[in-house]
Amino acid sequence: MTGKVLIYLHPQGMFLAKALYDNIAETPDELAFRRGDVLTVVEQDASGLEGWWLCSLRGKHGIAPGNRLKILSGMGDNAKVSSNPDVCT
Repeated sequence: MTGKVLIYLHPQGMFLAKALYDNIAETPDELAFRRGDVLTVVEQDASGLEGWWLCSLRGKHGIAPGNRLKILSGMGDNAKVSSNPDVCT
């Protein structure tokens, strides 16, 4: 599968991403997280905000800077094939 990346998807079509850095929320809409946290990504470029992803963590929802997250890839029944070059492996 040249040029393809397998991404683990939740049954609802969401996927997981690991925090590469701490993020301190600077607005009420932003999600705070710590390096190593695993977030559920609901939507990339949420509401037209390029580079910001709508995520959830420990029951809280908010936007997070996509450049501080790494999409977790894996194989399994819920894997999706993507040719998106922005997807990290």
